[in-house]
Amino acid sequence: MNWDYATLSMMAKKAGGPKQLLQYIEERSRTIGFTQGRSSMYPWLGLMGTAVVGLIILLVVREKKNRIRIKEAIANNDLAYAEEELIRGIQEYEGSIEE
Repeated sequence: MNWDYATLSMMAKKAGGPKQLLQYIEERSRTIGFTQGRSSMYPWLGLMGTAVVGLIILLVVREKKNRIRIKEAIANNDLAYAEEELIRGIQEYEGSIEE
């Protein structure tokens, strides 16, 4: 007697018949495949998460640099205005002394 067939027959009897055994095997295989497929996506999810976090950091750093540049431009503009006012004030003072 073929022992593989005997083992299969015993499994079919425990499952309630050959159709139920095949149904159980299909469901189990589907569950295992789904679990393995889902776990195989984890590296991709990690990669995507890393990319998103990197993009957010990049955007935040760019925005921060832009704000610093704007503040420097305003400060430089104020400095240039103050210099112009100082020069104009000195020239007016010198003009009033000469007259």
